[in-house]
Amino acid sequence: MQSYRTHIIILVITLLSTGLYFYRLLDLNMDVLAAVCMACVSVAAMKDIRLLFVGWFLFAPYFVPLASADSANIASNVSHNYFIPVMTAVMLLYYFKKGKQLIWGKEDVVILIFIGYAVASSLVATEGRYDDLRNIYIIYLLPYCLYLIAKNIDIDSNVFKMLAFASLFHLVQAVLLSVYEFQSGTTLYQPDPKVDWVDVGSMRRISGSLGTPIVLGVFLQVLFGFIYLAYRYGLVSKLVFRSSIPFLILLNLLTFTRSVWLGAIVMFIYLMYKTSEDVGAKLMRVAGFVALSVVIVGVVVAVSPDVQKRISGEENANFRIVMAQASLNMIADSPIVGWGMGTFDDFSDRYLFDARGVYIVKDTSHVTVLTILAELGILGTIPFLLFMYFNIRPKGIRFKELPAEDRLIVAVIVGTLISFGVNAFLIDMRFYSLAYSWLFVSLGFICNIYHENRQLKEQQV
Repeated sequence: MQSYRTHIIILVITLLSTGLYFYRLLDLNMDVLAAVCMACVSVAAMKDIRLLFVGWFLFAPYFVPLASADSANIASNVSHNYFIPVMTAVMLLYYFKKGKQLIWGKEDVVILIFIGYAVASSLVATEGRYDDLRNIYIIYLLPYCLYLIAKNIDIDSNVFKMLAFASLFHLVQAVLLSVYEFQSGTTLYQPDPKVDWVDVGSMRRISGSLGTPIVLGVFLQVLFGFIYLAYRYGLVSKLVFRSSIPFLILLNLLTFTRSVWLGAIVMFIYLMYKTSEDVGAKLMRVAGFVALSVVIVGVVVAVSPDVQKRISGEENANFRIVMAQASLNMIADSPIVGWGMGTFDDFSDRYLFDARGVYIVKDTSHVTVLTILAELGILGTIPFLLFMYFNIRPKGIRFKELPAEDRLIVAVIVGTLISFGVNAFLIDMRFYSLAYSWLFVSLGFICNIYHENRQLKEQQV
């Protein structure tokens, strides 16, 4: 009976996702859809406060700023810029009324110090330039709000069941949109027309609703993580899980993004090694997976002129190395306090130019940590790295001491962090708000699980 009900739910999810596809295909008003979605989530959250977070996860990919031609509409602004602070305020009010204690620690202190330093640095360096202060709000403060929510919601199998079903919704949508983009050479979700580096539609690249292939590729790892968790918990059937794997692999390949490929491969290797018990079996699986990955990627490169063009083109690995070296020279000239938040574009033209003296890049070094170092220096980078360290390595309980289910959750979440980290070494992930938000959400989940188990351990003692 339970299996029957689950398949009914998956069928309904597939139909709803297909309905969203046709809604966008008919070019209907996204503002109306955004308002309806937020109203439904708000009503549902009256029964379970966690549905605010699940609701954001469900509709955020279709209403982010890069997901529509008109980036000033309610869909792009309300769903990310306004809805997240409202979610946070509602959760805090809920905890206050229930008399619950928020999870709060040194990780919150260091990230707030980091955000405060970024604001002060921007005020000094740019005299409070609006765009830079708004960037701090979008790429630091809003993700921190999501982190605070993820750290304080009650995590159980029901949460991951809802996130898994939402991930299936996204997967169906991504497949439909990818078929459209691959066949037509255009996208239903147009990126910001001012962003001239997005090449969706050329070289058969796909981006789904997320504006760029990079964001789609990183987000696909999140979807796989939740579907995998649901399968391991018996929340979705083996058929559903196995059916999702080829679609996810295909979508990864069709992004034609090398960092996405590498991030996905490293994530899968980590998961196979971390979630298996027998050492010999896990090594055989990892070896087999690596061999299969090499074959698949090799075939794709061999048969696709578009991929060959991208790999051998201007934006190859050597180009990224040159950019990183130039960024290091920029950092060396102001290592302690940096050049100021939001000033990379202002000062990088002294360093980032090719052999002909032509300026080759704007806004970023294409390496997340290097851009932060250049703008905020060592003083700003240390609290940012400490924030991640304090969440990944909490004290008081070891990974092996966690219950089996929680070890699985942590392993999957760390896997998505690894995928994010690989991409962050090749791309400045801060400017991809949805993918970047999952760095903070993942850290919040890990902190949540360790805190809960640490409390249980102390009660037993």
